[in-house]
Amino acid sequence: MNFLGKEDSEDNLIRVCSKEIAAELLELTFGKQEANYIIENNATVRQTAKEFGISKSTVVTQ
Repeated sequence: MNFLGKEDSEDNLIRVCSKEIAAELLELTFGKQEANYIIENNATVRQTAKEFGISKSTVVTQ
């Protein structure tokens, strides 16, 4: 997941050791239902948008 928007993919990595913290970050970014789907299914934003019948940008801006 590209949180930083850097061109070099290695600069885009944020490693979170705690599952609880990762879940909280995802919930803040995507919303509770979408975050749960991402975590439970190890899904991408594209997969999550398809599952919920919304655009990728809608997933991020909710």
